[in-house]
Amino acid sequence: MAHLLDCKWHFDTARRKHQQALRASPDDVLTYFHYGLHLLATDAPHEAVAAFASARELNPFSPNLSVMLARAASLASGDPATQSHKPAQLTPPIQAVHKPICIC
Repeated sequence: MAHLLDCKWHFDTARRKHQQALRASPDDVLTYFHYGLHLLATDAPHEAVAAFASARELNPFSPNLSVMLARAASLASGDPATQSHKPAQLTPPIQAVHKPICIC
């Protein structure tokens, strides 16, 4: 449910649902993965590193988790090469112009 809330751009409610899901299923790889995506989308790369690292501990052979962990670590380090990938600030906000699309 938290991932679907992210897709609707309800980030505050989604964060609470992600945290609730982690408490309910602390050994679920996908829960950590989706929480990491949420944290990246909400500009919390340091926390995303921890989420992706936890997911990779649970599934160390997943290339997707390794790539997302590297991406989050790069954003958290302030690497200038990744700074150009931050979303542009749009006026009016994109939420007001476009309906969110979720690719699950």
